[in-house]
Amino acid sequence: MVLGASAMLLVGTVTPSASAAVPVTAPPVDVDYGSVITSLQRDIPATMQVSGVVGLTIALVDGPRVVWTQGFGSADREAAKPVTTDTLFHIGSLSKTFTAIAVMQLVERGLVDLDAPLSKYVPEFSLLPRFRDSEITVRTVLDHHSGVPGDVFNGLITTGRPDPRFRSWLQAALPAMYPEHKVNTVYAYNNSGYVLLQNLVEKVSGLPFEIYAQRNLFGRMGMTSSTFNDVKTPATRLTRNYAATMSADGTVAEVHREPREFVNGWTAGSITSSARDMAKYVSMLLTRGASKRAIVLNPATLRSMWIPQVDSPLDISFFREGLGFAIGDADLPWAGRVVWHDGATVWNHSMLKLLPDSGLGVFVSVNTEAPGVVSAAVASEALALAYTAKTGVARPASAPLPLSVPVAYSATAAAADDGLYAGSTSLFKVQATDAGLAVTGNLGTPAEATTVFEPFEDGWYRSEASPTVQFSFRTVEGRHLMLVRTILGAGPVTVIGSERVDAPTMRDPWQPFLGSYRAVNAVPNVDPSLLSKSIVLRVVDGVLVLVLPSELGMQALQPGPNGSMLTAGLGTSLGRGKGDCVIPGRTKAGTPMVTYLGVKYVRVAD
Repeated sequence: MVLGASAMLLVGTVTPSASAAVPVTAPPVDVDYGSVITSLQRDIPATMQVSGVVGLTIALVDGPRVVWTQGFGSADREAAKPVTTDTLFHIGSLSKTFTAIAVMQLVERGLVDLDAPLSKYVPEFSLLPRFRDSEITVRTVLDHHSGVPGDVFNGLITTGRPDPRFRSWLQAALPAMYPEHKVNTVYAYNNSGYVLLQNLVEKVSGLPFEIYAQRNLFGRMGMTSSTFNDVKTPATRLTRNYAATMSADGTVAEVHREPREFVNGWTAGSITSSARDMAKYVSMLLTRGASKRAIVLNPATLRSMWIPQVDSPLDISFFREGLGFAIGDADLPWAGRVVWHDGATVWNHSMLKLLPDSGLGVFVSVNTEAPGVVSAAVASEALALAYTAKTGVARPASAPLPLSVPVAYSATAAAADDGLYAGSTSLFKVQATDAGLAVTGNLGTPAEATTVFEPFEDGWYRSEASPTVQFSFRTVEGRHLMLVRTILGAGPVTVIGSERVDAPTMRDPWQPFLGSYRAVNAVPNVDPSLLSKSIVLRVVDGVLVLVLPSELGMQALQPGPNGSMLTAGLGTSLGRGKGDCVIPGRTKAGTPMVTYLGVKYVRVAD
């Protein structure tokens, strides 16, 4: 499935598409949002209670007008300290939108060419050679199509204390890695590339990044409490962090207080900010790049950032990527163009959503790792209510999954899709049986389960046991994909569920490397949800797999260059975490060792 037409920009320019809509700059002052605010003030505390969220902050904006900001719950539950509009939260990867604006300011000044190699501005950056005619440019980093190994987490976020060595460690680790994929092949969310943009800004501007951001970003918008340097964020103003666990019946079982976290890859996600400050940022975005103090970005430049950059057949999703911003949304397609970015550290979760054509925007952040994406749900609800209040357009009912008539099942025909499929973090097995197409999920784990699906006239399979999920199969760019159609937000969306992988993939030289491993150079205070301190290499149905504890899951491996193995498949996160190399080696004592995303793992006794 091709997601729209290409909107590639001219080399080195920021010329917008002729069809790009212009944001509203001066909303009517007589729009009454009183009922919107009243509804949210009633519903937000109930949502927080059900999910176990301790604290939340929100800013709702209409062009230059800050409609409403408010804090809910506790910034420090134990000290009975409430969240206010000045409470600071880690906004996580929302920081990438600021980073992208910093780069585009340098493009406007003629100091950076978007289509020049990244190495022109960051000469210390390199990767091992893998693909021909695949040059990593500034643009491909900004739109997450570069192929730079993106989830190199060994020190990106630490708890308890910062790790100022992370950026230099990353620069030293990347030259021993291969690109994940060829440039512009598939969207793959990328933290590492954005970390390197700090180097670019510093070298081109001649300023330390913290000073550049203060002068050209926060200072121009009057964001007096915001910073990329979270080490300097006063603990007295920063929210405490929490994690909620749920019981079997879906209710909150317990909420734990967690330590302070530090984001050491600044330009990928370190900003701490408040609802009051973020309201100024949202307003700037909705008023064509102008704040009340200064011009932050020219209107044409900002519009160019909200145009999809790549037209890749493998980018099968409900959104596409611009320059630092995502375009398209499953919750609000009925409200026009949606521009957004979310953000997550270990415990803080944020969402920024804009409706540029109606001049509306919202920012939400929570201080609790909890089931469900509360920040995104609250942001969508706030925008939906505000859009109806401003335009009179009511939210439509969610559209159901399309249904067609069943067709006769042919095991012979269905066998063409037989095989093992690698998803984002798990392995599936598809097998044509006399009863129907059997799909086994979580293969090789205690959660392994099989569902039988029957075919329908529209080419999709479905099952009475899973009425909200449909499957189909398609070959795209020579890759055989299992597509999933399900309800998300306002209606059906189609995403990649998994990709068929070759089996067996077990190379004889890898036989001695099967077993359990422990990390020997992992940063001690990296959260285990980001980096596994132990891994297992084993074989599942003939496929060599890398087993990672907790939610990091299982990665299928396929042969790579020079005896390495590469994480394989595609999934709902598209190319994220795929194409990363696992390189074999041995310690001086001869013990098997592998290197994965810059971390060295030595085999231990099972």
